[in-house]
Amino acid sequence: MYLNKTHNSSYNFVAPEIEADADKKIEVLFPTFESHTPTLADNACAVDINCKDNVIEMGTLTANATITINKTANTTEGDRIIVKVKTTATETLTFSGDVTCPVITGVAGKTKVISLVFVGEKFIATAAAVQID
Repeated sequence: MYLNKTHNSSYNFVAPEIEADADKKIEVLFPTFESHTPTLADNACAVDINCKDNVIEMGTLTANATITINKTANTTEGDRIIVKVKTTATETLTFSGDVTCPVITGVAGKTKVISLVFVGEKFIATAAAVQID
């Protein structure tokens, strides 16, 4: 239960009714969010994923870049990442580390977004990058 002392309200968590979980103790990580704004050094950066939901704001690329995404002891199946990147021309963003994702190729002055989900060993892209502007 969560108590909001400011408004004197309480919030209860409701467990799903999963028959296979009968008579088991199930641990659930608290759903947390983290926003990442990595700094490129030699056109590369790394991000460690510790939370359930993550947004990685790459900013505007002026050269091809590589991002290394690392799982941690806190990474669990179903964790999600949204990567947002803008380019000045046709720069590319390549992924490495604990991720399987196609290279994002930019369009001059446009922003692209891609969604990743952790499936036990790696984060994988759930669809192609989408241009949002």
